[in-house]
Amino acid sequence: VDMLAEAEKKGFPVVVSMKAQEKGHENQGEFSIAHFVYDQEKNRCICPAGEELRFCGEVRRKHKSGMFREYRCVKFKTCPFAGHCSKGKQGRRIRISEYHDALVRQREKQKNPVKAQLLSKRMQIGERPFARIKETLSFRRWSFFGLHKVKAQWVFVCAVSNLMRMYPIWL
Repeated sequence: VDMLAEAEKKGFPVVVSMKAQEKGHENQGEFSIAHFVYDQEKNRCICPAGEELRFCGEVRRKHKSGMFREYRCVKFKTCPFAGHCSKGKQGRRIRISEYHDALVRQREKQKNPVKAQLLSKRMQIGERPFARIKETLSFRRWSFFGLHKVKAQWVFVCAVSNLMRMYPIWL
């Protein structure tokens, strides 16, 4: 996500898949994180039921880059949707990344049919060689340690992949 914001800052017209960011939220239905509205001016989130989630503080997650702003539900004890919204004892908690605006702009880009078509084309063109390398060549991990050796192995894997692709054309 930080790379997306960096690319936008440099003016690159980037369109990327958002599946990784939305993973795990697709089965939450009406109370999925995608249905919460972030109000940056008032420093709060609004849930689908119209209730406010107030700012609690900033959090740095261990294995993620950047800071997150954390918001918690104020009326979770009296909310009729609390069971649908959260299983936590303290109610629903939402973390907004410092790159939230870049994610929102990316989602808006993907609503454009032309950009969605470009993304699907990229997935067809760019992902196929890596799938071939993983499946046909069974290359799923490095055999060596050290950057120099890994680079040499990658050049070899790419050469073999390219030769496999070109061999039928040569015949």
